[in-house]
Amino acid sequence: MRRLTAICCFALAAITVLATPINSQQRSFALRGGGTGVFLDGEADHTMILRPAPDGRLRRECIQGDRHVAAALLQSGDRVVAPETELDERVDYERVARAMVSATMRFDPDIPTGVDDAGRVLLYMPNPVEPGSSRSHFDPSANPDLLMEPFSSPDLPFNKVDVTDEALRDMGWRAGKFRAKFQFTDDDGTGFKDPVLGPARRKALRFMLRVWGRLLGSASKLTVAARFDDLSCSPAGATLAHVTPLFVAAEFRGGIPGVWYPGPMAESIVRADLSEADDPDIAITFNAAIDEGCMGPGTGWYYGLDNNHPPQRVAFLPVALHEMGHGLGFLNLMDLNTGAFFRGLPDILATMTLDNRRNQTWDELPGNKARLKSLVRDGEVAFTGDKTRRDAKPLLRGAHVIQIIAPDNLAGTHIVGRAFFGPALDQAGLAGDLALADDGTATPTLACGPLVNGAEIAGKIAVVHRGDCLFVEKVKSAQDAGASGVVVVNNVEKRPIDMGGSDGSITIPAVMVTMQLGKQIERRLV
Repeated sequence: MRRLTAICCFALAAITVLATPINSQQRSFALRGGGTGVFLDGEADHTMILRPAPDGRLRRECIQGDRHVAAALLQSGDRVVAPETELDERVDYERVARAMVSATMRFDPDIPTGVDDAGRVLLYMPNPVEPGSSRSHFDPSANPDLLMEPFSSPDLPFNKVDVTDEALRDMGWRAGKFRAKFQFTDDDGTGFKDPVLGPARRKALRFMLRVWGRLLGSASKLTVAARFDDLSCSPAGATLAHVTPLFVAAEFRGGIPGVWYPGPMAESIVRADLSEADDPDIAITFNAAIDEGCMGPGTGWYYGLDNNHPPQRVAFLPVALHEMGHGLGFLNLMDLNTGAFFRGLPDILATMTLDNRRNQTWDELPGNKARLKSLVRDGEVAFTGDKTRRDAKPLLRGAHVIQIIAPDNLAGTHIVGRAFFGPALDQAGLAGDLALADDGTATPTLACGPLVNGAEIAGKIAVVHRGDCLFVEKVKSAQDAGASGVVVVNNVEKRPIDMGGSDGSITIPAVMVTMQLGKQIERRLV
């Protein structure tokens, strides 16, 4: 049975972007008190799915776009496969590795993470664009992990929203006495009205809304339509939930002229309902099939509020908190295919999305093509909110690093990806010489089998390549050969990722470095 604990492993194969094309038939309406509203009709759907990550394990992933397209993606059976390892032609892999590089792997509590040089929180802009995850999430390089990252990780706080409440305030959310109600739209005897599961489901959902209400509040009454439906689900992956604010608003009192605001945020600014008084502001749907064991025997939702869910169950509360963050207004409506704004106007998040290379926000960039270029500037696009920046400064600190000690021409400190298995690195860290792994195959540094150069590896930090097998398998192969630690070299020219996996027998630490740094290390080891 697959262990359903969410993991961080951020590289995805290129697949079709799931952004919904702008629908010219979307219904407009006049806002109470003046201004224009548009019913989104699926344009801002955010869907949480569970599907295999590059290392083969299941992880929670949030995408923006038509939920039916998301369901088709799951039903297609397409698996996300890590790119094949690119071996450096300048390395002679048949030579015995001789350690000529010394390094220390450690945790540095003083290095800011997930922010730009000015302390602004980075937004997720991978290259290539990832389906729906780009533009409406914080970057996964943050430590600790943030609620509004595109992938859910094991160390995400169970009932906190970190900097997201301040981000919503930066966008204009106006606090007040929190007033909210649910409209449970299930048929009698099903979903939230189920006689057995209904009470636990309602309790968990109301707890989620109290978390948001305690931290954020609202100057208007919030109405949430909630239900359970049978959504896509199989042992290979599942749709967990989807959410959308039901309308956007512009040209209303208190808003920035010429800018779209998600409906709930606009109503908090005006301090009044902008649509019909009893109409819901947000619609959220959860997958009822999860509780029917659709992912395998023993699987299902965990509705407890104690952060103690069994490994084969999916914790309901973190999924609900994340999805509600989008429903309250943390979303960007720019079309990922064309770079066009929704109905020709920027949304409030776009006006606070800063391209550091050009020092312009997305509404200031000169046209759609410039926004499409900005969309793939990994690590160069940040959220401009001052409240969020102040909140992030004491929170987002502490990075895992590798410090190259020798030779002198490689000396320096580099941020690395951590492993969610094996022992955690502390400030003292692990020091040692590095040695290339050799598993005796045509691509020996993949370390997908027993190493044949144990004499060279014993007592040293083994260098292996990403690809072809699980991270835990590589580290276990190195450990069995006597390695004291492992450096995994990324096989794509991107930032190193955090490595997921589970193996209680692993007792040595592991980190991931960039392809560029890996090549520099390898040249000195042959």
